[in-house]
Parts: sequence; C-alpha cells; structure tokens
Amino acid sequence: HNRDDSIRSFARSCFTYALEVGQDLWFSTKDTISKDYDQHFKLIFQEIFEKEYQAEFEAAKLQYRYALIDDVAAKVIRSEGGIIWACKNYDGDVMSDLVAAASGSLPMMTSVLVSPDGNFEVEAAHGTGTDHYRRHQKGEAVSTNPLATMAAWAGALKKRGEHLGKKDLAYLTLLGFVGITVSMPVYQLAVFYAGASTVSVLYSCNPIFTAVLAVFMLKEMMRKNHIAALILQLLGSLIIINPFDTKIDPTGLALIIAATLLFSLYSVMGKHSCAKFGGVVVTCFGFLSGSVFLLLIILLTRVPAVADLLTQAGLGSFASIPILDGITLANLPYVLYVSLGVAGVGFCAYFLAMEYLSASEASLVYFFKPALAPFLAWLVHGEWISVNMMVGIVCILIGALVSTLPGIVEAKKLKKQEET
Repeated sequence: HNRDDSIRSFARSCFTYALEVGQDLWFSTKDTISKDYDQHFKLIFQEIFEKEYQAEFEAAKLQYRYALIDDVAAKVIRSEGGIIWACKNYDGDVMSDLVAAASGSLPMMTSVLVSPDGNFEVEAAHGTGTDHYRRHQKGEAVSTNPLATMAAWAGALKKRGEHLGKKDLAYLTLLGFVGITVSMPVYQLAVFYAGASTVSVLYSCNPIFTAVLAVFMLKEMMRKNHIAALILQLLGSLIIINPFDTKIDPTGLALIIAATLLFSLYSVMGKHSCAKFGGVVVTCFGFLSGSVFLLLIILLTRVPAVADLLTQAGLGSFASIPILDGITLANLPYVLYVSLGVAGVGFCAYFLAMEYLSASEASLVYFFKPALAPFLAWLVHGEWISVNMMVGIVCILIGALVSTLPGIVEAKKLKKQEET
C-alpha cells in the first residue's frame, strides 16, 4: 500500500506535468470496487488540487476531473488525445500499452519521469533503451526504434530550453543578490578586519553550513560518510589555522561567519535551480544580477555624503570605490583570472557539479582550499609548509576520500549489475 506522503507526491507530479504541457488532467481509479483504498487516492488528489493547484489551473484555463477508469478507457481509446490521464501504477502500465498499441507502435512510446517539485527526466520506454544497448554490446540483434530516442532527446532539450518565468527571474535575481551583492562585500569586510589568510581558511568551512541548510531547505539526506568527511576536514582546517595561537578580531570573526552562512545559502538556492535551468544559467544569471546590484552600490559610495560616512566609520577603503581606475596592462592578467577564471569558470564548474551531486557533496570541494593553498604557495613562492599545515592537509585529503570513495565503489557495482 502507498503511504499518504507517496500519494501526495504522485498527485503533485501529475498536476505539475499537466501545467507544464498545458493539458487537462483526468485521474481515474475504480473506487466503486476498492471503496477505501481507491477512494483515499481520489480524496487526496482533490485536496491537493483545491489547496495548491486550482488557481494555477484556472489561470491556465485547464480542468481537473476524476472519473472511473472504465469510463476514461472508453473515452480515450476513441479520442484524439490532448489530455493527461493519471493512473495508479498497475493501471498505468496496462492502459499505456493499450493506448500505444491502438495508436501506433509500442516501441514509439516514451517515458517522462516527473518529481513533485518539477524536475523532469525524459527517456525512451522505461528501461528499454538500456536493455537494448546491453544486448547490442553482446553482439545481439535489437529492434530499438531510434525515433523514440530522438523524441526523448527533443523532450529533454525542450525542458532545458524553456523560458524563464517572472517567478524564476525573481528567484535568480535574489540568488545573485545573496551570493554576489551581499556575501562578497561582507567577505571583503572580514578580510579588512581579520586578514586574508585567516578569512580564506575559515570561509572554506562553508560546507558545514551548506550541509545543514540542505537538510532543511532541499530535504537532502546526510550520509554517515559525509558527516565523517565534514568532521575530518573541519579538523584539518582547524589544525592549519591553529586557533589557539591565532588572535582573530571579533568583528572580523562575526563578518566571516556571516559571509560563510550567506555563501552556503547561495549554494543551496543555486542547487534548487540547477535541476531546472542547469549550472551555466544559474551561474551567469546570478553573477549578472549580482553585478548590477554591486554597480549600484559602487555608484552610491561615490556620493560625497556617503563617502564621508564610510570614512568616519573607519571604512575609507570602501568610500568612492573606483570602477576602472587602477587597472593597467601589468595587472590585467590578474583581473582577467579573477573575473573570467574564478568567477566565470570556477563558479560555473561548481554549479555544473550540482547537476550531478547534492549541494552538500558539491560544497565539500571548498575543504580542498586550505590544503591546496599552502602547496601552491610553496610551489610558486617557495613558502615553507609547517608541520601543522602538513597534518591538516592529510586530514582534509582523508576526509575527501571518505566522502567520495563510497560513491565510486557503489557506481562500479551498479555498472557491473547492468552489464550482467
């Protein structure tokens, strides 16, 4: 039997898909026979529709209706389609094959997997493509219809290329404001008070905040190996900065905690949009909108009255911020590296990784920073790597292995199972 939360997720997936494709939704069961179980489905569907989707359906001029499955079957088999027919699992398996056989060819059937929050996966008939490919690898003859695969590809491209709605634009604008406009200046203020090296290491602990926020905001599960990796990598970071022998300005500490929390929020919000729009769109739109806000703030600091207030507050370096002043041919490569390399390629790769990983898993890459920075400083500048840095680097690398190895092993097992 399905639990209520499972039925609710199924209902939301159906309503979401109907709105996506712009077609009426019909839900059918046999509640005249299964008077308790099927009736429960019917009531939950109606409750979810009235509370969460009725206004959107009316705005889109769409309808939702419930009917007995035999009534819908009689109508659908003679109709030209144009509706979404929602069925329970067994009913759907039988009726989809019946409709496909009556309308043309079973191999032409495609599958669209929809999650309650609107994520889509489009494929040829579920499992068929993979099964035929494995048989093809063994040299067996197969009869896969390439048009079904092409239809699946087209569906995926259509979903990826959908236009941004007003709510999407507002959300991505807020994403840029949090991650670029607010988090980055707070980070620079922290550097002003606490120093770059201390801030950069503490900032690298943002995966801890990201993991916690992802549990509450994205309902991600925290696996035991991820918790162990967080502990090991946090321990490594603490060993590197040696907090018992470091004096950190309280204001700087408060600012870096705020900047770290804001960036973690930025990561979790970005993950929420990656499945729908992809990491490239999330990165570009976030940075563009955030940069516009920053430009407005820069222009504001050039107002004499505002510049005087900042100077009186001891923040003279943030008064009358230049826009292009100071950029020369000598330092242009560094500017391009920071803007195109770090902000462009680096952050884009970060959000592209979130298309395949959870927010907490992707954020673990920041723990490599305290380990990588001393090594690069030794390689480029000849700076000595102290004992505590070496021990901290080892802890961080062990944590990275603890986080990634179980996933690699599990992926290899699944691949072997598919091959057999």
